[in-house]
Amino acid sequence: MAKGTTPKSEALTKEVLIEELSAFEKRVDAKFDDAAKLFDRKIDSKIDEATFSFKEYVDVRMKQVQVSMGEMRQVIKRQGDKMDRYFNGIVTMIEGLTGKIAVVGETSKNHERRIRVLEAGRGLPSAKP
Repeated sequence: MAKGTTPKSEALTKEVLIEELSAFEKRVDAKFDDAAKLFDRKIDSKIDEATFSFKEYVDVRMKQVQVSMGEMRQVIKRQGDKMDRYFNGIVTMIEGLTGKIAVVGETSKNHERRIRVLEAGRGLPSAKP
């Protein structure tokens, strides 16, 4: 103890210090809570901006893919139509040359039969359908 201080005044000083420290702690906690809320809002804002930006990017890329897929479907359809015309032309040509109606299914089976006979005659293992 210092000169001129009594135990009563020393106890009073401790109580005042405790109260002051408690009040200071509450102010610091309040400021910390405010800073944490501000930080959370900023983080949420940044996440929202990034999410929106990524969504726009994905939407643009998906639209490009959909356009490309549409163009691909058109190309495939045109090629299929072209193949149908070529096939019909070949069938018409065969019909004109032979004077018979060409039946492609029977012809292909007949060719498979001929190939098996030829392979068997040469001693080759035949491919079984």
